[in-house]
Amino acid sequence: MKDFDYIIIGGGCAGLSLAHELNLYKKFENRTLAIIEPREEYKRDKTWSFWKVIDHNFDDCVKKSWNNFTINSKNETQHLQCNDFPYQSIDSGLFYSKIINELKKNKNISFFKDIKEINVNNSFIFNSVPTINKNMENLWQHFCGVEIQTKNDIFDNKIINLIDFNCDQRNS
Repeated sequence: MKDFDYIIIGGGCAGLSLAHELNLYKKFENRTLAIIEPREEYKRDKTWSFWKVIDHNFDDCVKKSWNNFTINSKNETQHLQCNDFPYQSIDSGLFYSKIINELKKNKNISFFKDIKEINVNNSFIFNSVPTINKNMENLWQHFCGVEIQTKNDIFDNKIINLIDFNCDQRNS
């Protein structure tokens, strides 16, 4: 079995972002990295959204960026402008394609489906796979989005409705 200096368990957003940053800063010129990811193929399966508070290396993966947003309550809609910290969404398909293509250019980085394929005894291991606690009492926020396509352009692309409290708040 092959030895590696570093092992990243999980080739999703966190694991690949870590590998990408370390690779950008040339941390694998004299070191080796194994990325363990069981999925058969990377495809567009998620959208990651966040407030851009610092410059990042994924501008070419940003699908949409908003400086204007609304928050709805039962009595009013607040229109807010946020030019300094736009709300951005990264398309996972673009992200995976970009990062994996970059990492595969480095001969010191290898991908594996199972950790049993390599020796882990002398490696520094980063586990990016979260342990999921089935106790939902600890869950503060969870957003489930739906992508809507229409024949006509009926949405304002310059503004996003960030939160809508003017709807049924089940189990609240």
